Amino acid sequence: MRDTRLEKGEVLYRQGTRATQVHFVVNGRIELRRQGRAPWSFGAGALVGMFDASIPRLHPRTALASEPTQVLTLDFDDYLDIIEDNFGFAAETLRFGAREQHSLSLELPSSAAFSSETLGLEIGKAPLLADEPHGAIERLLVLRQGALFRAAPVQALASLARLSEVRRWRTGDVLFGPGDKVVVLQIVRAGEITVSHPDHGELGRFGPAGMVGGLEALGNDTHDCRAVATSATLTVQLDIEDLLDVAEDHFELCCSMLSFIARERARVTEELSEKRLSIERATI
Repeated sequence: MRDTRLEKGEVLYRQGTRATQVHFVVNGRIELRRQGRAPWSFGAGALVGMFDASIPRLHPRTALASEPTQVLTLDFDDYLDIIEDNFGFAAETLRFGAREQHSLSLELPSSAAFSSETLGLEIGKAPLLADEPHGAIERLLVLRQGALFRAAPVQALASLARLSEVRRWRTGDVLFGPGDKVVVLQIVRAGEITVSHPDHGELGRFGPAGMVGGLEALGNDTHDCRAVATSATLTVQLDIEDLLDVAEDHFELCCSMLSFIARERARVTEELSEKRLSIERATI
């Protein structure tokens, strides 16, 4: 880590530059600014630039010190080396990030709780065939379509496919409900699953390649949502423990999951920021 001291108004990084570092705010305050958007302000203890580097993407905002500030800077590649050597920390980072993202998503309007890539393909684009094969190759192809695994290497997906199984659901079958222990992650192969929350109503309908319940499955110990098959449906399911075991052997799989969590967190953060700004404007 490198110690950086910024005077008020000094820029840490600029919008449009490549995100290759993460910055831990020791003291002072960093503002992330973008024209036409509400500024974000971070104080001591915040980690700045992590989402951008994890996705990865160009910085969408300029970071500058709004008062004299000290940050510790670490190259993102070095951060990845650290968590690869300490997979227990990597697994906890995954679970914590997924849990926080799921919790934040429930603050959005129910129709925006899940992104289109989490919900999967439009219903009907992958019809359910009674005699379709369910071998390891077919399961691998389904997993590869899932947003969580799109940057994962084929070797890791092959290992996951061998450990996965196909479940068939009839219309009206309940996959899980509030309070049920989280044991598996399920990706829709064909059909439709509707997910709802006791306090927020229907949150989304998951079609082919959709990850049922989103990041709740990766982050929570128990479900707070309810999933019901609204048509004849096939899912490919993975035991969470098997998923983490394979991620320990294939760190690129862990990176793929971190990248997806970062994309979802960035999406929700932007939408919550705009939502809160709209509320503030409406009350002026």
